[in-house]
Amino acid sequence: MAAALRETIEELGLDLQPADLEFGHIVHSQETPQREWIHVFFLCRRWSGNPVNREPHKHSEIRWWPAHQPPQDTVDYCAQALRHLLVGEAFSQHHTATTYPARSTPTSQEAVLGDAGLPGSLHRVLSDIADERLRQQTVYGVQQMPSGNGPRHREAATTAQTRVDTAGAQLTWVDLALEEVREACTAENDEDLYSELIQASAVLVQWAQSLKASAESTNS
Repeated sequence: MAAALRETIEELGLDLQPADLEFGHIVHSQETPQREWIHVFFLCRRWSGNPVNREPHKHSEIRWWPAHQPPQDTVDYCAQALRHLLVGEAFSQHHTATTYPARSTPTSQEAVLGDAGLPGSLHRVLSDIADERLRQQTVYGVQQMPSGNGPRHREAATTAQTRVDTAGAQLTWVDLALEEVREACTAENDEDLYSELIQASAVLVQWAQSLKASAESTNS
């Protein structure tokens, strides 16, 4: 933990206290037979100061990214740690010669990738969506209408993206959902629109999952 506190102030200029850090994940990494590492990841929800890029020779910029959607060039073991952290798994391996005991096929009581830390929540939310789609089609039939997407929505999309980029610890699901939907609105062809709608839908699903998780925590 002392190393994490030191590196945070050296690389980001943020002054943290031990109580600000929460254990998140461990990655056992072995890039070559001679190089073996244990990477420890912490969660931090409060800090003093504003993050700055103190190592510009290593990093081009600092930006806030949704944990479920990091940059495509994120270092492999870091991206892997995020994926496991999001489903509540404390340990994973990266390029290791020996394999950690394999997990059995997940059941409804076990967390799987996409469950956002609450076992079975992805299946439950998607089932509720399927039921709602059945209700909608029963009431309204098969609806056909223009998409209405295009570059005229770019200004609204830029505003939403700026909000997400600058929100920091104040980021909300509303901010993230609006950014994804407005980005979809700017798509200029059906292929891009479909891809953006899937991303927006995934964010809305996780938002619904977070409500399930909150309710579960309150009732436990």
